[in-house]
Amino acid sequence: MIVVLFLILYIVFSREKYLEVVSEESQQKEIETMEEVVTSQTLIEEEVTLDGAVQEEVMEDEKKTQDDEGASGEKEKKTDTKDSSVLRIGMINDLHIKASQSREVIREKYTEKINYFIEKMNNDFHPDFIVVNGDVIEGTDSDEKFGEIELELTKDLFDEADAEKYWVIGNHDLRAVNKKHWKRALEIGYLNTSFEKKGYGVIILDTNLQIEDGGDDYAGGQLSEEQLDFIDDELGDFDGKAVIFSHYPLFKRKNKESDKYVLIYSELEDIFDDDGDVVAVFSGHREKLLFEEVENVWHYVAPGIIRNSKYEGYFSEITIRGDKLSIDGYYLNDNGKYDRVHLEN
Repeated sequence: MIVVLFLILYIVFSREKYLEVVSEESQQKEIETMEEVVTSQTLIEEEVTLDGAVQEEVMEDEKKTQDDEGASGEKEKKTDTKDSSVLRIGMINDLHIKASQSREVIREKYTEKINYFIEKMNNDFHPDFIVVNGDVIEGTDSDEKFGEIELELTKDLFDEADAEKYWVIGNHDLRAVNKKHWKRALEIGYLNTSFEKKGYGVIILDTNLQIEDGGDDYAGGQLSEEQLDFIDDELGDFDGKAVIFSHYPLFKRKNKESDKYVLIYSELEDIFDDDGDVVAVFSGHREKLLFEEVENVWHYVAPGIIRNSKYEGYFSEITIRGDKLSIDGYYLNDNGKYDRVHLEN
């Protein structure tokens, strides 16, 4: 009897021990399986993060994390914006806008690019002012009335920008409207003007010279004697460095001896040389990207948002510190993302 009881107890004890071992092995396998799942998930998350980082690099840090914005991003913006020695300018040019005549709305291929520029100015760059540097509308085949409508619609878009706006008249604008209607549509009172911002002098120029008084024929890239005197006087009145905005470039291209604008270039160079404080002239018109020093003055020529397929959507963030220029140009790549080109003197 005692032997039988002993055998029963031995069998029960052995069974519990076996179940405990099996349970531990099962739990260990379950843990290992969970660890494999976590490891795989971690790898997947790392791949997503990497893809995001690559995309941010392609977008030139267009999308930053909230932590980055809350730390170094905002701090740098605030410091730069408050620094009285730093002038920040947003520039966009050669929009060549065409609106739908049936609906009187600007086509989406223009509004997408302009709205992105405005968003970048408002949320990232925070310029001291914005310059829309000529050829705002295409003008070709538009009558005077519809040309004004196109300008008014464009002004409505740019009204969303927080910074002050300045408008430069271009040759294509004058294909549809005259100078009086240009000012009326944009609600401005100038064609040539000057002002000071953060100790820098700024000149806005109309480089479409009226051939006859009261006429609508213009010589592109030309300045009158009155305008040359205006430039000379304004530069003399500025206390610090100065910059100039003109739709037409104001320098003679190298190896272009037959350039029809060479006469005003030589006169301007004399004025710039006498003054000595002109840092740069910013322009468009040629649909090329040029950055060149001519007689101690830097000339930056920017492409427009439509006509240069290599730089579609192009706009500029210009930072000036004394006589030092730092320019970031943004444009759409083949993947529909914005790339950046950086220029500095």
